[in-house]
Amino acid sequence: MKIFTKIKHYQQKFFLISILISLFTCLFSKSAESAEKINFVYGSLSFSVAIESLETFAKTGELKEDLEPYASQLDQKTLFEVRLFLNKSFQFPQASLYRISRTSLAQDLIKQLGKVISSHSQRNGFYAIRGAILTTAGNQESWNLIDVLKTFPTQEVYVNLELLAQLKDEIFAYQSYGDAVTKAIDNVAEKNSHNIPLSQLDNLPDLAKKGQYNVIKKTVILERNQVRMTKEGFVSQYNFPVDFYLPDDATHTFPLVLISHGFGSVRENFTSLAQHLASYGFIVAIPQHIGSDLQYRQELLKGTLSSALSPMEYLARPADLSYIIDYLESFQEDNTLWQKRANLSQIGVISNPLNCTWYNQEDVYLLS
Repeated sequence: MKIFTKIKHYQQKFFLISILISLFTCLFSKSAESAEKINFVYGSLSFSVAIESLETFAKTGELKEDLEPYASQLDQKTLFEVRLFLNKSFQFPQASLYRISRTSLAQDLIKQLGKVISSHSQRNGFYAIRGAILTTAGNQESWNLIDVLKTFPTQEVYVNLELLAQLKDEIFAYQSYGDAVTKAIDNVAEKNSHNIPLSQLDNLPDLAKKGQYNVIKKTVILERNQVRMTKEGFVSQYNFPVDFYLPDDATHTFPLVLISHGFGSVRENFTSLAQHLASYGFIVAIPQHIGSDLQYRQELLKGTLSSALSPMEYLARPADLSYIIDYLESFQEDNTLWQKRANLSQIGVISNPLNCTWYNQEDVYLLS
């Protein structure tokens, strides 16, 4: 009974394959044979599902005999979401995927996935996964997960359910963090709503509209003597621009908000947000992270860079923000204009996850 309980428990796991691969395919030649079935392995136990059955289910929703026993364990909402993942279309040129797949970050990622999905139960699936994705992207402009599975370089695909469960738990842990944040915000909103009489709601300010201050923009070029991977390669010294958006009022001091753009982005993407915050009485600073901005990503896709994201960038990005604060502190000593405007005891950060773990000072408030 214990063995059959394990089989029943892990029969459901194969549906997670569509989710996991769809997450990784966006980061990554036609084989003599193509895969026909997926073998799910748990220790000495295994069961198989034909890829054709998955394709039929994805297109029509029909559950064939080999798929129906496992699908019956899931509710209709989950089945619907699985079909969405199976049918999700990707349009990534083969040349770009090839260059990305040769970077150290992508290779580490595929090797980790290759422990779960492979062409042999005792072999890492690195080359099989990489080849299947590149072949599919080369054969057709638009492709999905089923297309990748069908171009796997062997007739059978092996999936390690034990490792899949571990990988699934890690991925869903991040989702739980997001759910916890959303719940916390809802709780605070619900609590505060009771403190505001319904009769006053119509009189609350419309934050979608511009604030009371006119906005001034100033751009400053800062220089750092640090090693960093940039679009020119490794450098020991570099300059990076910072856009400041200030309320046009020299009689008051205002809190500082630092905005850190995401990988492959640029500071100009946050112009509207910065202007809006400044109109409500914030000084906003947006640096250009030259080791992970749009120009860096473009050079990576051209094949002139070997790393999708240098490990030192995890330190360099928050260091950019820290450097701005240091710059303003020293600048205030000799500039009466900044002394009257910037309140460096109140600093907020809007950032992506690369910077979220850095700001833990008592006088800094995370906004992201």
